[in-house]
Amino acid sequence: MSINDMEKILIETTLKRHNYHKTRTAGILGVTLKTLRNKILQYGIEIAV
Repeated sequence: MSINDMEKILIETTLKRHNYHKTRTAGILGVTLKTLRNKILQYGIEIAV
């Protein structure tokens, strides 16, 4: 498993745990909202609506 795979899993898990609230997820992960959005696009993470 690569670092990118682990990062994707961490982002997905944190998003789910916080009901897909991106601002809260970014704060918990210690990244900006812009960085989180970029990672979501980069990894093709789908946001539940």
